[in-house]
Amino acid sequence: MIEDFNLEYKTFFEEPNSLKRWRSLTKVYKKDYGSFRVLFLVEVMAFLDKWDEPSVEDLNKILRHVMDGGRIRIRIGRVIDLFMPVWPLEVAKYDIMQLKVYSKNFKPKNYFFTYIKIFSTALVQTWWAFETLMNDFAGIILEQRNESLSHTEQLFLQDRNAILNKKGKIEERLTFQPLEARIQFIFKVLTGNPIDRQGKNWQNIMNLKNARDSYVHRVGKEDKTNSSFLDKKVIISGFKSVQEIISQVFEKTPEFSERFIYKFLSFWSCKNDLPFMWDGKSGKSFYLGLTEMNPEAIINLYAPMESSFEKMEKFDEENITSHWRRT
Repeated sequence: MIEDFNLEYKTFFEEPNSLKRWRSLTKVYKKDYGSFRVLFLVEVMAFLDKWDEPSVEDLNKILRHVMDGGRIRIRIGRVIDLFMPVWPLEVAKYDIMQLKVYSKNFKPKNYFFTYIKIFSTALVQTWWAFETLMNDFAGIILEQRNESLSHTEQLFLQDRNAILNKKGKIEERLTFQPLEARIQFIFKVLTGNPIDRQGKNWQNIMNLKNARDSYVHRVGKEDKTNSSFLDKKVIISGFKSVQEIISQVFEKTPEFSERFIYKFLSFWSCKNDLPFMWDGKSGKSFYLGLTEMNPEAIINLYAPMESSFEKMEKFDEENITSHWRRT
């Protein structure tokens, strides 16, 4: 990989501010992919064992080692540990990326099953990532602040409540509080501040939830709400707001903001649209860094065979729609 590294960047790690360095690194990605691969690998490897912010000396030591033809060996479990706090969000990025690439390069009428598959998967995955991460954060804070939280707060974080059973004894049971209320409660406990219910992010989240509910519970049935789960703007805006809220959690929750790894995750997972970790083509390994998705790869995956019918010069959408209604 070092043969693709441009020596123009040999002093890249002289910048001690990690946030400035990462912003520069995203620019390198856009104009010099080979050099980006090397620099991103060094950036990650320098803090992977300690989870602390690496020094300029540590970064340059690893870069010089790589430039001299050296190899870097790490325990794969450490890479997985890096990925685990945000893996639902990173997985959602794959589906959002497919949605964007498909929408830009192909018409729904040409691949309508692919169209439904990609839109619905991006929708469900994005909402699932948000709900899963907020619940995960609630579990972390419940453990970290166990002694400082009131018993009532602990119960709500566990989505439980105290009731009287038939024998008149107190017991705790799952209650399944309304999801919107639970998310707001978790966010306030984590950050110390309430979510801005009038803000754009919360409105996007609610639009995303409504679209997800329409798809999961009402598709194929009479829907008087006139909501569409195939609205690209709702899905993409919802995903950006999910990223923004998760970023706020990382930056405003003391247990997260004090640790360098969450600064890394806030930038690369929440402020970048491309996944920073991929399956590698080398078998039991990973690729660390950003990359794009080839439009042809999507069609080859979801529409691998030639059509059994002659190509239609005109797509008779009205007749097909009326046929589906009759059947």
